[in-house]
Amino acid sequence: DGNHENITFAVCTNVDCTTNSVEYLYQSASTQSGGISLFCDPQCGFVFHQADAGDLIFVRCDTNSCSSTTTTTIDSDMGTVAGAGVSMSCGTLSNCIIAYEDAAASVNDLKYVVCADNTCSSSTITTVASNPGTTFPTAISCLTTSSCRISYLEQAEGDITYVGCPNASCG
Repeated sequence: DGNHENITFAVCTNVDCTTNSVEYLYQSASTQSGGISLFCDPQCGFVFHQADAGDLIFVRCDTNSCSSTTTTTIDSDMGTVAGAGVSMSCGTLSNCIIAYEDAAASVNDLKYVVCADNTCSSSTITTVASNPGTTFPTAISCLTTSSCRISYLEQAEGDITYVGCPNASCG
């Protein structure tokens, strides 16, 4: 919602989405980010960077309309730089993997998160690239939890960089 910096979740009830139900999540939160990544099968979850707090947030919808949610802060020191890249790939909601730019203290590390459950309340974070410069936008795609590919823009050099993760922790 561009007027209030809200995150809005809409469930379309027909093919062209002319009728829908809308939930406003994180009203009045500054959610400026390099992306909000969503996964549904059938339960939905999404991840975003809450720029004013410097947090990486994972939200699991507890209902189909997302009127009830479970929220987990994955990284509470991600930095307050608006535009930090965030991308998520999930085989199921129980095994989501997230790639993001950790802009804390102007470090701009590329980080990799493996969620251990469907709320990401337990996770492992690995630094994939240390200080590669600004790394937005970031994209991740995983065929399996041990076969992920990440691409990101090294803005200082103007290069698009590709990372093939050698194992499940991408380390």
